[in-house]
Amino acid sequence: MKHEETETENLIGLVVIYIFAFVAIFLGLFVLYFHFTTSMSVAWMIKLLFVDLFLMILAIMKPIFDITVDFFKDILKN
Repeated sequence: MKHEETETENLIGLVVIYIFAFVAIFLGLFVLYFHFTTSMSVAWMIKLLFVDLFLMILAIMKPIFDITVDFFKDILKN
């Protein structure tokens, strides 16, 4: 029998995606604000923007990862 995701599992997945996305957006705004209001180096800004990019990639890749895991679970069951 195929496993159907419950509403709770779907909700938890969406919450995780939104947390990654919102943290990435606010981190990007934080980086730009401090870059323009302080005399910190550009290297500092680039490092934080790479962290920001990593969080956005995680938010995008999580659904793909979940689909892949479900696919392999179905293969192992059959």
